[in-house]
Amino acid sequence: MTGGANRFVRAAVLEAACAALMVFLLMGCLPVATAGADESRGRLLYENHCASCHDKRLHERDQRLPENLGELQREVDRWQRNQGLHWGREEIADVVDYLNASQYRF
Repeated sequence: MTGGANRFVRAAVLEAACAALMVFLLMGCLPVATAGADESRGRLLYENHCASCHDKRLHERDQRLPENLGELQREVDRWQRNQGLHWGREEIADVVDYLNASQYRF
């Protein structure tokens, strides 16, 4: 194989690996890291912006519970966007960390 062809094959393999990783991340198959998240700030954000509609019973129901951190993160992100909160990654991670510690324990 020539040098150009070898580089093409390596690039194709790398591209396929990146695509597979993205699929796993989007499907929630890999855990979402919340290292550095501030659980107490997440609690405050949740209590101020979410708890009025989402009482404890919401997190205990059988239907539509998140099955992993990735799904929980997507739900927090979806609902903060629906409410027009414009949270960044840190705020989302803080709320995910709070909910995981207080409700889900993934």
